[in-house]
Amino acid sequence: MADTTFMDHYYPVLPPYLHQRRAVEEAADRQGFAWIMEMGTGKTKVCIDNAVALYRAGRIDAMLIFAPKGICGNWFHTELKKHVPSEILREAIVHEWAGGHTQRERRIMSEVVESSSRGLRIVVANIEGLSSSK
Repeated sequence: MADTTFMDHYYPVLPPYLHQRRAVEEAADRQGFAWIMEMGTGKTKVCIDNAVALYRAGRIDAMLIFAPKGICGNWFHTELKKHVPSEILREAIVHEWAGGHTQRERRIMSEVVESSSRGLRIVVANIEGLSSSK
């Protein structure tokens, strides 16, 4: 089998703008990376496209997204469906964590984290939920 690079796995659902493609290319093959991008420049798309390429390359099997409470629902109900290919989303385990600490919520999170599913595991977490007193 021929050796492939990260960018061989980058074929997004929606075509990226040039600056979005460059952002993904800059992060390729790095252990850690941060995108410092202005509002409205497509950080969400870049992040999801990057995660999908990493998943396709066999480098990740899970994605944890921290977002403000008002944005979590948008990620969960709109952005993932728009940018994650349907064949990957169909097999994915996706959970929106609002910060609850109930037994039910702990059980669901445990199932997501410990799942032996071969699909991508995605958790969209409310960042404010981390500062809860519980």
